[in-house]
Amino acid sequence: MNNQNIIVYGTRRTGTSLMMELLSKSNNLTLNKTNNEKSIYNLNKEGFKNLQPFYNEGLFVKGITEKNANEYVKTENNIIKFLGPALFNTHDNYLPSFKKIIVMIRHWKNHAYSMFELNNIIIKENILEYENISKRIKSLDEFVRDYTYEPCIEYAYYYSNIILDLVKRKYYSKVIIVDFEQLKSNPESINNILKKHDLNISKYKDIIDYKTSKHSDSAIKNKNNKRVFIEFLPGFFEFLDKLYNCYKNGKITKEILDLINIWIPRLELNIKKRDIMIYNKYKIILSSWLETDLKKLKLI
Repeated sequence: MNNQNIIVYGTRRTGTSLMMELLSKSNNLTLNKTNNEKSIYNLNKEGFKNLQPFYNEGLFVKGITEKNANEYVKTENNIIKFLGPALFNTHDNYLPSFKKIIVMIRHWKNHAYSMFELNNIIIKENILEYENISKRIKSLDEFVRDYTYEPCIEYAYYYSNIILDLVKRKYYSKVIIVDFEQLKSNPESINNILKKHDLNISKYKDIIDYKTSKHSDSAIKNKNNKRVFIEFLPGFFEFLDKLYNCYKNGKITKEILDLINIWIPRLELNIKKRDIMIYNKYKIILSSWLETDLKKLKLI
């Protein structure tokens, strides 16, 4: 298998779509996406909005599994988006086919601001479009509060697991860390890093201006959201600082590994608690693990 694909990994709101677009404009690579072959470049605001459901999700967004393995074999020199658990969901057999894995990060506070905005979009434009679901929601504001995780729960969970996965499977040489804030403020520095790996984002200026300007007003507005500054457990924000700095400095220490092993069970418990609460209150299943458990108990 010699696919030589570029994986762009991150959680939602870390610049994965932006990096994919930049790479596709400046390299001899194919942007892997489904249902729509357009680019965001030169689209007006309405066009960009209509494209988002197709551009942000792809066949391999949750990883390479038995369900999509046959399609993956056909890819070559593709830029492929991985979100959330996708990287550690993907079997060892496929790691040699990745030329590079670009891991997008951003500071956890900026990520929290942006995620509060995104949850409103997800609910209003995706969840509520299903009539059988919307009927169960009496108050949209209440549902948004219930649906939204405590600040940075997903962020901490997935970025912690990627570090554990790196240590376990040792694919360090394939990983390039890109900070979203640095990509916006100093793209040339990121371009210089990528050049060392036979990649570049030289055609970046108009694309970055277009993609990042549309989020600036809402990000400022969300900085007034006091919930962003509430820890779900004492010491969590200190852990987030150390987790972010681990990526920023490119150094995995015993201290961060010990902290990750302490925090992952707490994060998993919080994630499951949210999903169970949403099911009990609204009869909406948001996760595959819960659906599997309910089927085993013959409740659905």
